[in-house]
Amino acid sequence: MKVSVIEGGVVAADMKADETTAEARKFFVKWLEEHNEDTIINDKSGVGIGLSATRLWAFGYGKKGESAEVEFRVVLPDGREIQEFVAGIVPEGEDPMPMALANFSTSTLPPVYSCFINEADRHMKHMKHESVSIGGYPFRYTSGGVTAFGTENLPDFTDVSKQVKESLASSEMAVSDQPHWMKVVYARSAGEMITCSVTFDNEPNEMLTKRIEKLDWPNVKDFTWPKSLLCFVPTSRNPDSELFIRSNRRRYPRNHSPLPDRSLSVSSLLSESAIDLMRVISADRSSLFAT
Repeated sequence: MKVSVIEGGVVAADMKADETTAEARKFFVKWLEEHNEDTIINDKSGVGIGLSATRLWAFGYGKKGESAEVEFRVVLPDGREIQEFVAGIVPEGEDPMPMALANFSTSTLPPVYSCFINEADRHMKHMKHESVSIGGYPFRYTSGGVTAFGTENLPDFTDVSKQVKESLASSEMAVSDQPHWMKVVYARSAGEMITCSVTFDNEPNEMLTKRIEKLDWPNVKDFTWPKSLLCFVPTSRNPDSELFIRSNRRRYPRNHSPLPDRSLSVSSLLSESAIDLMRVISADRSSLFAT
């Protein structure tokens, strides 16, 4: 195992390392070790592997009592950053950071890792790699499908995942011929939609939000919190796309067998009191689910 470590450091943007950064670094390194990566980088550029220029960062965004929000940043080879604000909510007296890290590693890290860091990892066989045309440009997109947090008996979101792709392809939105990413967050409680939020390259997209909101989402009564992150790499030949191809020199597997979208019961991560707390907060802080 080759791991180089430099404490602190400053990310490509104007963010400074803090206590959350140190804790997240350890988490990222352990996660990569568990994926059998043997060229782990942990220095002032961030956390990643030697065969990819993509780096992982995290910073404290707000921590109070039973909740904590973490700002994750994925620095791509071209210098742009995927920004992800993730919340962790636990019963009073417990540390919310593990939940925030679990949230990120369950819904966001897999597609980022499979698309921009190491697509050949055998642990990522559940990831979907398909072709899609957006704004006239051909892309190869990576998705882990829809990951849903909630109570027991969560529905299958496979059809919704397909509808998201179809909605994006038919949108005719203008995009550049370079890598992009899209995040979908949806939440329901008591049989009603709490929120629906879609961002494209970190920016809220009203047009896509309206389209995704109208999809055939499962009509469940219990608290349900589906999330999905899609990453896109252009298949055309240009300097930007070539930069990403060169940053990951491992052989890409040609065939991936799609698996059903994952539904994760929060009860496997939290106590019942924490689930009740999430229901209460969902009624008063819908902004939580837009992060």
